[in-house]
Amino acid sequence: MEANESGFMDPCQVPANDRRFYLIAICGTSFSIVSCLENVIICYALLAKRKHRNSHFLYLALLAFSDGFLSFCYGPVIAMDIIKNYVKLLWLTRVWWYYVGPMLALCHVAMAWSCYLIILATIERYLVTTKAHSLNWVRTNRIKLIICSLIAALISKGTFIFEVELVQNGNCTGLTEFKPTLAAIVHNYFYGTIFKFYIRNLLTVFIPFFLLAYLNARILNILRQQHRSARMFRFAASDHKDKVRSASRTLVLVVFTYLISNVLNVAVTAWEHIDMDSVELQWEFYEWCTDIISVLTVAGCALRLPIYWMCNEEIRLAVESAVRRLPSRIWGAPKQLYNQTQRMTRARKQQHNQIGTEFDTIAVAIACSVMKQHSRLIEFSNAQSRQVSRQNSKQKDADSERRLTIGIDDDDDDDDEEETKAIKLKSGRSLENDSSSAMSALCNDSIGVSLVPTISDYFNGAGPVIVSLTALAGFFTLGTIVLFGAHYIAISKWVTDDERQAALIQLAALFPVTTVLGFIGLCVPRTLTIMKTFVLLFFMRTLFVFAGFVRCLFGGRRKMSQKLLHTSTVISYQSRPCCCCCRCLPSKVQPTERNLALTEWIILQAPVIRFLLIFLALIEISERGGFQRAWVAQASNLLTVVSSLLAMYGCTVLTTVADTYLREYHVAKTFRLLHLNIIVFQLQGGIFELLASFNVIQDDDFLNKQTKTNIYTNVLLSLEMLLISAYVTIAIHPEKNATFDRHPTRPDSNAHLQQPAARSITMSNKRFAYESI
Repeated sequence: MEANESGFMDPCQVPANDRRFYLIAICGTSFSIVSCLENVIICYALLAKRKHRNSHFLYLALLAFSDGFLSFCYGPVIAMDIIKNYVKLLWLTRVWWYYVGPMLALCHVAMAWSCYLIILATIERYLVTTKAHSLNWVRTNRIKLIICSLIAALISKGTFIFEVELVQNGNCTGLTEFKPTLAAIVHNYFYGTIFKFYIRNLLTVFIPFFLLAYLNARILNILRQQHRSARMFRFAASDHKDKVRSASRTLVLVVFTYLISNVLNVAVTAWEHIDMDSVELQWEFYEWCTDIISVLTVAGCALRLPIYWMCNEEIRLAVESAVRRLPSRIWGAPKQLYNQTQRMTRARKQQHNQIGTEFDTIAVAIACSVMKQHSRLIEFSNAQSRQVSRQNSKQKDADSERRLTIGIDDDDDDDDEEETKAIKLKSGRSLENDSSSAMSALCNDSIGVSLVPTISDYFNGAGPVIVSLTALAGFFTLGTIVLFGAHYIAISKWVTDDERQAALIQLAALFPVTTVLGFIGLCVPRTLTIMKTFVLLFFMRTLFVFAGFVRCLFGGRRKMSQKLLHTSTVISYQSRPCCCCCRCLPSKVQPTERNLALTEWIILQAPVIRFLLIFLALIEISERGGFQRAWVAQASNLLTVVSSLLAMYGCTVLTTVADTYLREYHVAKTFRLLHLNIIVFQLQGGIFELLASFNVIQDDDFLNKQTKTNIYTNVLLSLEMLLISAYVTIAIHPEKNATFDRHPTRPDSNAHLQQPAARSITMSNKRFAYESI
């Protein structure tokens, strides 16, 4: 709509949006046509034979029917809403208003039924993979479960037809003579709030999403184990087991496409529930999200046939047979041709011998989803920057109009400029820095921006103490970078294995990276908090790199498990500091590959959770300017601490198990240094904050006490990294560490140069021969 002279939207103006036309009417309609044709073929192919109707393919056939109906309704319901405004035909608009209510309700019922069918198929497939006793009951009552799912979809979404009604749009005529509004039943507390908002969203959005994600993860884990068994005993695997794994992979990808297409729907539904006011303020962005959700829904339906074609030969042969049989059904093709096609299909099926699995398609799908999420994040950041730029231009225009209104001349501007700058410096609300308001707000979410100066103001107004501390931090940073250069040369020159080289370089990079991040925070004070967050994130990532380094020293997780099992070594989760207070933890866990991977995941969760918290904080600050509720920030901090402790605990468990065999690699010493870095960094920040709470560190006219504590913390961090880096250079010298196998002082260095393959044979008896496992 276009705004009139008073600044309000004209209710009789026909909305026109080229972006929505190309996204929904062209892109979405194309997906819906392809999806409709594909799902009709799938439904016909799977319902044509009795054996398919009496198997788990019945779920996929009805899912194809529901998806086909949904894709068929997309054009008349969703796309027509944009097309009628684009072509501006009155009769088309009236016809659309006549049928849109019932058809929209049917679309919602179809979406809910498709979701329930996927859940039923996933549950049955999970019972098949786990060989549960209740599988026979589920198979026997398959028809009853499908009927119950349809009734549940009708109850949860069918009432949508009563929730919207058409009313006269004021004095408007023509294309905008009617407008939709909520019916009176929606304003009822029990229906509008309890049923519509809570029960419906839980039953159709949140519970299905997380239930399918959980079941999909469990099936993936079982498939991974079966894949390993099939590789070891490939020729002993029966055709029935191959079909079971193929069906499981097919359903896994179907569920995965459903989850990907509904991630945004879950986020938008949660957004509506948490803060409806911000939805109204960000209506354009909200409308963009809903349009993408509708396109993703039909795109997910269009991906059904490619998934079946790639992963399940039985469905592929059924579809090929149905396509070949279709001309004979329509135009009466000779029966001889049909019989010949049938014989060719059976011969191809008999000749086919599936070896291995197609599990790699799942990894490809996951990689594609990560790339899509990354591109969406970049688009969101660009949109946020454009929005801030528009706000800046509006503010400048408002200032110009105000000056013209009160009669300020250009000569007076020069006189008032210095006073304005001083006020802005003191209040910290300078308009020239609004372009980085989101990041600045994150850096100062707990202290406010009002007392954090910009770069130019910081260096112009900083006292001699701050300048001296910044110069010292720069000197410490430079020394750390020089030491890292020496470490890099030594690792590249004296370590043979490429994986060990990469892991050691990443561990050594901890010192310069954290020091540089801290120095950036000192030079750009508005980024102090975010740099501190990134330092902690890099610490957590380095813990996972350390776990990978230990695994690399053994030659891989499998070889590590074999060696530990061979020597009857067990994993004890009663390691320090949980040995005294958590006696319930297991102490004799077999070091299988699965248990070792679980220990590594305890470490990996720390950087993942930290990254998610940073991302959620950016979203919260972009929408509200900061955490509006104190308990949210406290919960985030508590989750960070618990996650960090769990990661360090996982490293402790792993180090305890591996130290017996890796003593000459100084694994325990490396972990203790890493552990010391994290603890000291956390403790010194807490000590300075405690001093600030007792007003030992006080605010002044230039900096607040929170900024001062971050400055002192970063200066100490640069000093600590320099000292620890120097200590590592001496303590883990190539002469003392077996990782540097090409160093001249190592007893096996000459043997390595002459006979690389037999290098492990000439090692000391105390060393474990990794290459011979």
